[in-house]
Amino acid sequence: MRGVYHMNQSPYPSTVPDDELLRKVADKDRDAFLALYDRFSASLMGRIHSVLRDRSSSEDVLQEVMLEIWNKHAARYDPVLGRVDAWLLRLARSRAIDWGRRKSVRFAHSLDFETHDRCSLEPRMKSMDAAFLHGALKELPDHEQMPVYLSFLNGLTHEEIALHMDIPLGTVKTRIRLAIIRLRKELVPQGANP
Repeated sequence: MRGVYHMNQSPYPSTVPDDELLRKVADKDRDAFLALYDRFSASLMGRIHSVLRDRSSSEDVLQEVMLEIWNKHAARYDPVLGRVDAWLLRLARSRAIDWGRRKSVRFAHSLDFETHDRCSLEPRMKSMDAAFLHGALKELPDHEQMPVYLSFLNGLTHEEIALHMDIPLGTVKTRIRLAIIRLRKELVPQGANP
């Protein structure tokens, strides 16, 4: 898509506000879509790549995100959701996480545990084999697995998890707290201090 026209040829110069450009995309204006792509593709690609760490997969996810924006998400944007750039970045990160989850255990092995300092389990998590940790997470109830996975292994904040899962912030915090209690029992030897 990039390079179809030069920005100075676009009917939507950089002075057009992002939300107005997105409204035009929702109305299926192809020039607005190309301008939106030119304006945001690099930052979206950066966010996606920071999650997936694979150029080819990141390009696939960027294409998927842009198609979703064209087909349905542009019409769903509401300024209450935040600025357009932040909203698009959340969407891109969410799609990258979804893509990564679908890509099997290989994704879990590629995660960088050193960057996630979330709780007293963190030192033990760093030294664990990724497959073992992934297995321990699978022992959690389904409703606790995803918040823990997104928090510890993907570095999302509780607020981002609430948005991604479409559940209240308090629910996210409760599920993570309960999961940590379960994991402590599973991963910390009896009589040891976590």
